[in-house]
Amino acid sequence: MNRRDMYNERINRIKKSLDRDSTLDRVPVVPKLYGWLVEYYGYSFEEFYQTKPEIAAEIYKRGFDEFDYDGVFNLNNVTPLAATAELGGGLYTLSDKGIQASNLNAHVMQVEDYPEITKDFIGFCRDEIFPRKFEMLSNGNTQEAFEALKVSYEKFIWYMGSAINSHKQIEEYGCPVMWGKGGLLHPIDWIMDYFRDFSGMMGDLRRKAEDVKQAADSLQNYFEQNVYKKFQPFEDGHGVFWPMHIAPFLKPKDFEKFFYPYFKRTLEFCIDNKIYAALCLEGNWEPYYDILQDLPDNKYIIGSMEKGDYKKFKESLGKKMVICGGIPSNLLAFGSKQECIDHTKKLIDDCADGGGFIVDTDVSLLSLSDAKADNLKAVIETVKEYGKY
Repeated sequence: MNRRDMYNERINRIKKSLDRDSTLDRVPVVPKLYGWLVEYYGYSFEEFYQTKPEIAAEIYKRGFDEFDYDGVFNLNNVTPLAATAELGGGLYTLSDKGIQASNLNAHVMQVEDYPEITKDFIGFCRDEIFPRKFEMLSNGNTQEAFEALKVSYEKFIWYMGSAINSHKQIEEYGCPVMWGKGGLLHPIDWIMDYFRDFSGMMGDLRRKAEDVKQAADSLQNYFEQNVYKKFQPFEDGHGVFWPMHIAPFLKPKDFEKFFYPYFKRTLEFCIDNKIYAALCLEGNWEPYYDILQDLPDNKYIIGSMEKGDYKKFKESLGKKMVICGGIPSNLLAFGSKQECIDHTKKLIDDCADGGGFIVDTDVSLLSLSDAKADNLKAVIETVKEYGKY
């Protein structure tokens, strides 16, 4: 089979699963391999994320040949660390566990600044947030600041260009890269991640709820008008990615009040515009299942939940989103091959009926210690044989 036929076979299988098509031959496998694959083939995180981003193509081609999955969730190579490093570092950093969120300059907005987001989000970022985050932009040396920004921008273009090229090469090799066409943003997550940090935001939701909601309303409007409208629908199932951060730490009443309105509004935008959106539902979302029943039935939303009972997940939300995941990383790392096979069979028994189900790891595999290769192969082979319709 040539590379084009290999690609078509796999993308059609994934699309049929999304469509809940009764002619689907078997359950697809679309794992989040990320830093695990980097280390497995002997490369360093520094090479992949900073100095040699072009190696992504070789790494994922080798993984496709060896593990023979149907596609990958995305490449996780869209964080331009080389660019932010020129300014002193950003939200993410590298460790021996891969790329991780850092607390560096995470709390750069004061609680009294909320009205500034509502008044002029871009101006506030340019004039206040950036100088607070990056000391060299506020040290009074305009020429030095200009040169740093110039080099940072050049590295951003270089890095992202390499990421786009790798994506293209991997797909030409026969492996679909499914949900890396852009990113969705929850306004409260955005403020927490980049401006206030976790403790600041949790306090704000208790003490400055109205200010948070007004700022979130403004950000949601900005995202829709300036980001989401640029997304192109892909009829073959490709789409965008949306990680969730603060949601699992909220009580159901606070989830419904603060998080859900923007969550639903964004998903309805995607559904109305036929944009596939893959959600990484961090933590356990079972406490919110009753609230999520309000979502429309659709084929455009893909949900991958970190924790919880996947049978209950499919039964509760299987019409609201395509269920994706179910293979625990701790099982891949510490379980036996037979335990992985048995778990995969039960997962298929619980979730495969009626389509709308894709096997994936429950979390992103960030480093080599997150899985044994033989266990991952056992899962994939089991899906191919046991997951037939």
